Amino acid sequence: MRRSAFTGILLLSCTCMLQAQNPVNEPGPETDLIEYLVEDQEESEFGFDTFLETLEYLQQNPLRINKTDYDTWRQTGLLTELQIRQLLRHIEQTGPLHNIYELQTIASFSTEDILRLQPYVIWDAYDGTTLPYLQQLVQGRYALFVRSTRVLQEQRGYQTEDSTLSSPYLGDPNRLYSRFSYNYKNALRYGFTVEKDPGEPFSGVPGFDYWSAHYFQKGNGWIKALAIGDYELRIGQGLIVWSGFGMGKSIYPVNIKRTRPVLAPYTSVDENRFFRGAAATVGKGPLELTVFGSYNQVDANLIASQDTSLSDPGDEGTVTISSLQLTGLHRTESEIADKDAVGFMATGGNLAWRKGPLSVSAAGILYHFDAELVEDRSPYELYDFEGSQLINASLSYNYVWRNWLLFGETAISDNGKAGTLNGLILPVDKHVDLALVYRYFDPGFQTFFSQSFSENTYPRNEEGWYTGIEITPVKAWRFNAYADIYKKPWLSFTADAPAYGADYLATVYYKPKRTLETYVRLRYEASDRNANAAIQGDLPHDIITTERKLRVRWNISYQLTREVTLRNRIEWSQYGQDGGTTENGYLLYQDVVYKPWELPFSLACRYTLFSTDTYNTRIYAYENDLLYAYSIANIYGEGQRVYAMVQYSPTGWLDTWIKYGQTVYTDRDTIGSGNEAIEGNRRSELRLQVRFKW
Repeated sequence: MRRSAFTGILLLSCTCMLQAQNPVNEPGPETDLIEYLVEDQEESEFGFDTFLETLEYLQQNPLRINKTDYDTWRQTGLLTELQIRQLLRHIEQTGPLHNIYELQTIASFSTEDILRLQPYVIWDAYDGTTLPYLQQLVQGRYALFVRSTRVLQEQRGYQTEDSTLSSPYLGDPNRLYSRFSYNYKNALRYGFTVEKDPGEPFSGVPGFDYWSAHYFQKGNGWIKALAIGDYELRIGQGLIVWSGFGMGKSIYPVNIKRTRPVLAPYTSVDENRFFRGAAATVGKGPLELTVFGSYNQVDANLIASQDTSLSDPGDEGTVTISSLQLTGLHRTESEIADKDAVGFMATGGNLAWRKGPLSVSAAGILYHFDAELVEDRSPYELYDFEGSQLINASLSYNYVWRNWLLFGETAISDNGKAGTLNGLILPVDKHVDLALVYRYFDPGFQTFFSQSFSENTYPRNEEGWYTGIEITPVKAWRFNAYADIYKKPWLSFTADAPAYGADYLATVYYKPKRTLETYVRLRYEASDRNANAAIQGDLPHDIITTERKLRVRWNISYQLTREVTLRNRIEWSQYGQDGGTTENGYLLYQDVVYKPWELPFSLACRYTLFSTDTYNTRIYAYENDLLYAYSIANIYGEGQRVYAMVQYSPTGWLDTWIKYGQTVYTDRDTIGSGNEAIEGNRRSELRLQVRFKW
């Protein structure tokens, strides 16, 4: 397999950004992936900032390719499981590599893989010197980010003088963010992250609404990793737990296997999907054991009995959880009342054994709420979790046979319901890669932190077959595609009956020279769902119809001069239900990126025209943004959008960014609804960021 999830997605883009004299967080291979993921999971947050920060550090502190071990390669995410094993076997059998192009003799490495890896590896000998622990704590690299963003027009939630406003925002419209980080050779890291969302009050001793801190250390002895504070946990293929970003169905059809370390520090701002406490990985020889414990206060809506107050719930059972609140927003009195309302504990372990081409692991997790979760459920939620305690267990495996990579995980929840995922990645020859995945998730399979390869947000109520292919027939041309056929055995939010669906994607890439790259992508989805009101009419029962979505995109990027790069995109979307009307939408944009070679600044700007019939034909477009921040414009309606961003680095220890964007609609006089509503047809935002590094 020629392309790992992180090599193909983040490695190339980060290389481009970091090698530039004045880096701009600009569109690259990873931006297509982000747009794709947002289309499918609008409410998800992805920790791309953590990966880009790691890659930036690796470019400044490259790996010694002949001395890097299996665990370190997995920590970086630069290579696939197959590439790691074949590289280590090659060095063991033939001796150290003398230059990077010797990797061409290893079957799983393509020329593109080698070029992407080059900025992150060196060949000089390692003298084995390790600083004393106290020196490791202070002789690494420091960075401090400060970021502020806000919408410039007044939104209705801030109009506190409006007597008709039932739940005004209690804070100002600024989003404030700061992060301090320390990194010593990626082996010892610590830092903190704070954030205040728009509308949240900034007051009291803590000030910021959200605080997070971490300490993370890797070791070469029997203690392999130690995490204190906030951390991420990843096991198997994510059937029972996976926090942070993980690859699944995407525009990289062959990159379907998740390969990341079990433990990692948490530095993002999703206020729910992380662990808080302590964890450690210990091991000797082929065995490794990870144990972890976490206790955190999470947002929830509580219901108390008539004679019990929320502040003094009394005996067990007098307070129940009616719903968990996952937005992380605390702007109004009701949202603040739900903040940190209930304690949530998680503990467990993962025992892994690795010998030669085979790896197996067994994991178990116990979750416990301080109150019972009892929700009002619709029929499609019949199998949702209720109670205060959940236990998950899983078995996962990974086996390399020649160039074949087989992997999978089978998991169970304590109600006896199970899920399984099994896959095969097969490099047919140096021009063709194939991937196959089968998954079955019982409707009653229950988890809290799962994030796996699936059509749904969580692995439940789904069975499907997936096939992906990537072909590089001749120089400059590349083609990839996937087909995913699935069914939902039980009801779902969008369909009041068992449903079937299909998802197809195909992309043709053409890169005749370094300064020019273009691609055409087509995605078609068809799935059963409840008919809309126009089709439903006056019938007393729901009609199940087929929903169809089609998106076609042409994208081109070309370097006009040494300092100027232009990018263009045309995208068309179509939506319809059998028996209903067809809706259409389009988007066109022009990007200009200017990077003077002799001056410490960069400029990126865009002009966009768009028109969509309804929200169903909305189009997502990545925008240049502040470093480690990601901006996805969710575009629908009719109008135009412009933005400009400048990055200025006056010294080696200071980087600054400023971005201004404005959307002007021609089909409305009010933008948004509820507390987010803006009177008028313009929405403008200003984003500022400063980074200090030493």
